[in-house]
Amino acid sequence: MAKSSSSTGNTQVNMIAADAFFEGTLKASSDVRVSGKIDGTLEVKGRAVVADGGHVSGEIHADNVDVAGTVEGTLVVDELLVLRSSARVEGQLKADRLVIEEGAIFHGECAMGDRAKKALEKNGRAATGSHDKKKKQADEESVKSSAA
Repeated sequence: MAKSSSSTGNTQVNMIAADAFFEGTLKASSDVRVSGKIDGTLEVKGRAVVADGGHVSGEIHADNVDVAGTVEGTLVVDELLVLRSSARVEGQLKADRLVIEEGAIFHGECAMGDRAKKALEKNGRAATGSHDKKKKQADEESVKSSAA
């Protein structure tokens, strides 16, 4: 797996090349770009990109996901999931926000927004972001006020 540094900053991108095949669980603490094939689980603290021609069979868990290739399985996205016009996705989607470009193909189930956040929290992946923290604090204050 190659790592490269972006010219705009210190962000590292782990890459699965077009002729590469990975089987198993791949965990990365920085962005991942898949141009080859993964059969298993991809866990990314950051952004996962399935490039046009890339293929993932299994699960993707990431903060953000951008799909231009093929995904068969489950996508669990804490923030933004983008399905590009060349994307082919079959399975389950759980994301806070979803963008589907014209031409993308999606077949399966989708949970978004609060429903997805509840499912993510139930499965041990806490939703992040200041909006969520503020909402949680407001909900806790509301419960305290009601109890008094």
